[in-house]
Amino acid sequence: MEKIAFFDIDHTIVKTSTGEHFISEARRRKLVSFAFIIQFLVYYFRYRFWMPKWDTYAGSIREIRGIPQPDFEVVVQAAFERLGKASIYPQMRQEIERLRAQGTKVVFATSSIDLLVRPLAEHLGVDEVISSRLEFVDGLATGR
Repeated sequence: MEKIAFFDIDHTIVKTSTGEHFISEARRRKLVSFAFIIQFLVYYFRYRFWMPKWDTYAGSIREIRGIPQPDFEVVVQAAFERLGKASIYPQMRQEIERLRAQGTKVVFATSSIDLLVRPLAEHLGVDEVISSRLEFVDGLATGR
């Protein structure tokens, strides 16, 4: 029988959130507006401390409509290199390595967006990711 270990990512594998890393880098590169940052923060605090209002989240995602997928990927990779690697809990890195060495399949299960978690999953050698997906049509973000 195959053994599988499931892990959440934000505040479990990494000290902060993959969304925070992306927002920081996207703002630094002027890919998103200050208004987007405010909307994201409102959503984030609702999500972390109260029940989230999904319409708030959907509204903040609409702000990224029209951004080309390659631009996202560049920002996500830069965010991971600049912030993400350093935020990995050492003991979680070791636990994932231990599980993989034992032949256990390691799966990330997260509400984070697939693009944001892919570099982390690849870096840690995770077998599979279950996540939210950001939609792209003709290479552009739809905001959904």
